[in-house]
Amino acid sequence: MGGSYPNKLNLETRQLVPNFYWEVPYEIAEPVLGLDRANPSRGHANVMQFVDYSTKVISKGRELYKSADGALAKNTELETASTRLQSLSGALHDSLHCNQKGSVHNAIGKGDQALEDICGRCVEVSKELVGRLEKLKVPADHKYREWKSFRQALKAVWGREKTEEMATRLAKLREELETHVLIELR
Repeated sequence: MGGSYPNKLNLETRQLVPNFYWEVPYEIAEPVLGLDRANPSRGHANVMQFVDYSTKVISKGRELYKSADGALAKNTELETASTRLQSLSGALHDSLHCNQKGSVHNAIGKGDQALEDICGRCVEVSKELVGRLEKLKVPADHKYREWKSFRQALKAVWGREKTEEMATRLAKLREELETHVLIELR
């Protein structure tokens, strides 16, 4: 498996190999880092992606470890906003039900039904988002807090897209709710 790298890299002297894998033989680093002997520029891009990804995980792990509540600051803000929207949507939903019970015909108008549906979806999505964010927290009294912080940071980076997608859905529902309330007030 020895051989030389296409740009005349000497594996024995490890010339032109970045410092962070001097200790690792090329044959091991190649599949782990996605290095490609046939196309060295693609391998360098893979190394840069690996370094970028690792940096994100380490910085988030550090933030989690130093955090008093065991959560990332961004996640705490998102959780607070989601909980507030859940509470307001629930209160609006309850007030709609009180108005319906007090009415003579117990008939729901189209506007009220749509508003009730939006409130229900807001509560559902915000509960789902808060649950997801709770799973990413590190308990303060965890025996191996350093490792737990690293694992939770890894989960946060891996699940970033799903969390952002849920937050986007919730923001769209909030906008829909605001629009609907404004129209109903007219």
